[in-house]
Amino acid sequence: MQELEHLKRQLAAWDGKSKSSITAIYTYFHNHHGFVDALCQSFKDIELQQSASWLLKHLLEQNFKQFKCQHKHLKYSKEDVETLFQQQSLSLENRQVIFSQLKALEHWQTKLHLLQSLPYLLIVDEHKDQLEHFLRLALIDQNKFVRAWAYNGFYLLSCQYPQYREEAEQFLNMGLRDEPVSVQARIRNIPRKN
Repeated sequence: MQELEHLKRQLAAWDGKSKSSITAIYTYFHNHHGFVDALCQSFKDIELQQSASWLLKHLLEQNFKQFKCQHKHLKYSKEDVETLFQQQSLSLENRQVIFSQLKALEHWQTKLHLLQSLPYLLIVDEHKDQLEHFLRLALIDQNKFVRAWAYNGFYLLSCQYPQYREEAEQFLNMGLRDEPVSVQARIRNIPRKN
């Protein structure tokens, strides 16, 4: 319990800029029992969201790299490996905490980190509406990085829920037509399926 309080103090102390500081927090805490739960619970505190979202994204990226290495001998497609990882990346309870806080995310970096984490998260039906609302707002966010990753997020939602495919395709085409070049570049990197 003391370690988790120490984690919260470290999250609160992060300046929002130093990658070496936030990486050091991850290195120190990521193997502690209860780290993932404490990290997800930190989304309930607006003051901790930015650092918690960075750590969550980093945790998911690192775990996915490790997962791919552990399963490289199996004859799975890239999509199958991603789906297998999504199914076990975070508990349903932790995903519930994160998705329930989407409407309370304030800082653009927190939104960006969550959008960049979506490829690693299974979107179950009970979270679909919360995510859809968040993505619609992110598509019109003032920050171009948030918008760029929101297009990707809407595409991912459409991959798991086909009722969004037509609309996602319309959004992607609009983005390629209307967004700045930097956002268009992100949209072009989305591996669209025909």
